[in-house]
Amino acid sequence: MAIDGKTVRGNASNGRNALHLVSAWCSGNGLSLGQIATAEKSNEITAIPKLLEALDLSGATVTIDAMGTQHEIAQAILDAGADYVLMVKDNQPTLAENLREWFASVQAGELDRPYWEQITHDKGHGRIETRVCRVSEDVQWLPEMGLHWAGIQRIAMIERTRQIGERISVEHAWYISSRPVKAIEMSRLVRAHWGIENQLHWVLDVSWGEDAHQTRDKAAARNLASVRKITLNLARMEQQRRPKKNQPEEHS
Repeated sequence: MAIDGKTVRGNASNGRNALHLVSAWCSGNGLSLGQIATAEKSNEITAIPKLLEALDLSGATVTIDAMGTQHEIAQAILDAGADYVLMVKDNQPTLAENLREWFASVQAGELDRPYWEQITHDKGHGRIETRVCRVSEDVQWLPEMGLHWAGIQRIAMIERTRQIGERISVEHAWYISSRPVKAIEMSRLVRAHWGIENQLHWVLDVSWGEDAHQTRDKAAARNLASVRKITLNLARMEQQRRPKKNQPEEHS
């Protein structure tokens, strides 16, 4: 279950902030399961618990970007019978710095701690991407640093190296999780999270033209956003019901 926000830009007018919606996206079946409106992006912190409360999360894994990495949100997810995978950035500066130092020390051989690692390579559209996912169950030191996160079982780092022509860029992202997974599963969960951007938000803008709609009334804009998500769900469900064409058998 991916949670993320999107601003309906066509709703802004006369200096008023545009409507901002926090949505829940089920990565497994590609369906939007709920939304809640906020006045602006910064209010996601208060909106996310309300959205979580409205959902049946039993047995799910909830993924949220750094805005949702809050103690209260982590606890709310656990209370709902679910697990969390939360991105860590500088809105949690002490946690972020400690995770950076821990993984750097392990990679430099300065700290002898076990971890799982998965390396994948993707190539396409003139780009080569290498992703390294490292996951550790060594979380006992966090409380010693004053970092108390309910239910935490794993810390993780993902390193993305992209090469386009001669240009190479490297990005790092850090995560905490209550789900006791290894690197392969952690990598899958993190990648699945971005389905809410690629399969929901992007489709709403490009195919449904959401940002182009200049509906000034926020209640009307919120209702129209709900209708778009419902029609997108119906289209996806219809697509899933259609029988697949026979494919030729593959031979090794």
